[in-house]
Amino acid sequence: ARCFYEEATALLLRGRAGCEEIKRKLSEERLLGVVVWICAFAVNQHASICDGFGPCPSSLEARKEYDSKRLSPVSGQEFPICKC
Repeated sequence: ARCFYEEATALLLRGRAGCEEIKRKLSEERLLGVVVWICAFAVNQHASICDGFGPCPSSLEARKEYDSKRLSPVSGQEFPICKC
């Protein structure tokens, strides 16, 4: 399955016309009847990290846990931090 997140986001920003386009695409893929849960008020916990993730541990095991909380599991990129 391909990722539709960015395209869906852009369509949602177009209002009703964008929502209709999403419905059309889901219908074409025979996914219109699939029920999913979407939290429109989700909070990105990493966005609230101010000025860093704390010191990097020296042990390999502790570093693995540290990285699992600091890096996106999808992209492998470090989550952005707040510069406040």
